[in-house]
Amino acid sequence: MDKPNSSQIPNNAVVLLGKTGMTSELIHEMMSLISPDFSYKIHQMLVERKIVSGNEWRGEWFKAGFSAQMLEPGESWKKGQIRFRVVAEFIPDGEVENEPENPIEPSLDEFRE
Repeated sequence: MDKPNSSQIPNNAVVLLGKTGMTSELIHEMMSLISPDFSYKIHQMLVERKIVSGNEWRGEWFKAGFSAQMLEPGESWKKGQIRFRVVAEFIPDGEVENEPENPIEPSLDEFRE
C-alpha cells in the first residue's frame, strides 16, 4: 500500500544517505536488478502452490502483468491485471502520518471480567 505522501525517486535526483549520495540512475538500476530474481521467486511460490504451471513463466510479473480478477467485500468481480512492483520511494520528514492502531474488537478485557 502506498503511503499518501511518499513518491518514487524522480529522474536526475540525488539521494544522500548520510554523507554519500546516490543518483536516481543508480537507484533505478538497483531496482531493475532485483526485479528478475524477485519475479522468479514469486513464480516459483505460485508453481509450488499449484496456482500456475511451470510452463507459464514469461517474466511478465513486473511488465504487463497477468490477466486476473479481483473480488473485494461488498463489490462485484473486477477484471484486470496483476503486476508486482519494487520501487524506491522518498518519504519527506514530517509529512508521514502514522496509521492509527485499530483495537481488536471485542476487547480481550471484556472476557477477563
